[in-house]
Amino acid sequence: MSIWISNLLALMLLTPVAQAAGVALIPPAGFCMGAEDTGPIRYDPCAGADVPPAILTARIGAEGSAGAMHDIRETVAWISSDAGKAAMASRGLAADVQILELSSRGDALVMLLRDRALPKPFWRVLVPLRGRLVTLDVTGEDAMPIAAGRALAEAFLGQARKSNG
Repeated sequence: MSIWISNLLALMLLTPVAQAAGVALIPPAGFCMGAEDTGPIRYDPCAGADVPPAILTARIGAEGSAGAMHDIRETVAWISSDAGKAAMASRGLAADVQILELSSRGDALVMLLRDRALPKPFWRVLVPLRGRLVTLDVTGEDAMPIAAGRALAEAFLGQARKSNG
């Protein structure tokens, strides 16, 4: 993988951007905008909604950052490397991250990750939208089955694609 792509992916995965022009994100049914801050875009279960106990977050990369995924095989190789794992780790340590499952959905990557700094595995989706690399995360409580988390990750991906035509 080229140095440019590696550096761009690392920057994207390490730097949460709350909003970016031209990318619209609509959460799956039953999720509402969470607390606003300077971090990732956050969606929580809406009051009274019958949805799994999860928090959905999104990070939208800089304009042109989607180019980092122009070759999905190179992207998979990079995220599987120590540099890629370090970029995905909450503490920046490659040894903290284990990729438990990895699959592609068209131009998107869907991963189940374990991060030693977090209490349980979580789902992450990388998808290029409108020229930007978008990271979608689904973090559940202990009571949420892994399959329910995957279904939410795929629903989040579907809504992101739908809202960005």
